[in-house]
Amino acid sequence: MTAGAPTKHATFPEWLTRHDDDPKAWTVEEGAPVRGDAWTNLNEHKMRVPMGDDDLSRIVRAHEMVHAKVSPKMVTAEYAAEQGVTLQELTVAEEFRVNMLAMEAGFDMKELRDGSEVLSGEIAGKNLDWNNAVRSIAAMAGTKGANDFIRGVAKHNKDMATSLRQVQNELKKMWRKDMKNHGTGDISSTFAKRDDHLPNGFHRYTSKYAKYIKGALIPEGDDAEDYSKDEGDNPIPKKENLKANGKRGEFARLIELHLPKPKKVDGRIGRKRIPSDIGRNPRRINRLLTDPDKRIFDKRSKGKGGIVLIDQSGSMSLRDSDIWEIIEHAPGCVIIGYSHSTGSTSVPNVWVMADRGKVCETIPNGNGGNGVDAPAIRFAQKKRRTGEPFIWVCDGFVTDGASDSSYPNLNQECANLVVKHGIHMVNDVQDAVEALKQAAKGTKPKTRALGSLTGWVERAQRDT
Repeated sequence: MTAGAPTKHATFPEWLTRHDDDPKAWTVEEGAPVRGDAWTNLNEHKMRVPMGDDDLSRIVRAHEMVHAKVSPKMVTAEYAAEQGVTLQELTVAEEFRVNMLAMEAGFDMKELRDGSEVLSGEIAGKNLDWNNAVRSIAAMAGTKGANDFIRGVAKHNKDMATSLRQVQNELKKMWRKDMKNHGTGDISSTFAKRDDHLPNGFHRYTSKYAKYIKGALIPEGDDAEDYSKDEGDNPIPKKENLKANGKRGEFARLIELHLPKPKKVDGRIGRKRIPSDIGRNPRRINRLLTDPDKRIFDKRSKGKGGIVLIDQSGSMSLRDSDIWEIIEHAPGCVIIGYSHSTGSTSVPNVWVMADRGKVCETIPNGNGGNGVDAPAIRFAQKKRRTGEPFIWVCDGFVTDGASDSSYPNLNQECANLVVKHGIHMVNDVQDAVEALKQAAKGTKPKTRALGSLTGWVERAQRDT
């Protein structure tokens, strides 16, 4: 071997077995602990990692081993287009998922940084390179490298640095929610049900993170429109929205899918029989001996109603079992789901799954995008009765129908509806069930916003 040539090792790491690939030996090449030098090739079972005994080398090796354990062999541009993102967003989102999974495995990924981050941040801040800054933060979120990058940005643009922290914090929040609701096993799953053989963990979670990342970007070439001027004539990102590019989005036209509801549910969803001391048919004659009030008759009680609107877009990662759990805890409610197929003009995007005791048999799959948030709210509001609670299961990210992108005017429209109708937003099944339980006890859920709608709702409340 010539001097300076990389050392290669053949190894058979048993723990790298996965459901979508046969176990094979790996060729591991020695590299350096610097950004971009390490890599993993799943098709050829080759890996380049630093071999040092220092902390940085160890966590870089851990990062690449997790790639080998959970990442897809190949992701096509067609798949990215299907998800409404680009391969760039999927790549940095996968870096985030891999770092977080390595951290869950016990590696201190917070220490992942090679010393170049501050300078890279300074360059991004000086050049107002917002999109590349967002991608960099997404790939490093949760590590000290991300904090160093933001510190570098802050040397030239403090407001841009603040917005980047918001991006990092939101990604970490999404991760904590997914860990709480689904756990490491589901997020790292390599079972592949799709025809393109993409691992379930990648399809369900990396795609979701990529959609959030895309929502934080501004259209290439229009960056200048995403900034306002301060007193020093220094362009800074607008605080109101990470994609405040001066353009207006438009929600898709609402198209209802009419579902048959052959199931009639007594008890918690609809009306139920309760004992009474007044009636015609003494169906509960045994209560003569056990009930001091002699309530031997039956009467029907009205189920407590309400509206539950469910965002079934890909970013929510809701399963059929999650939605059924909401339905089962919704006494007398109208349960409505919605999700728009990005760019379509004819695909149904809203459906009523339960209507005051009448329930469908099959829950429709979501269409991937949001796209119809405000029209769905208005559709649901029309079915609301006076005094009923309105619970909206949504992560707070609303998008247009044409590109599944975020726009300030769409955020404003939804925020106004949340305030006007006293809507209580929740972002997962557990919170929805808890809100329904409280509503059944007579405690009306308070107006509440989540995600990027929070600031808009607070502003709308101040203005009313």
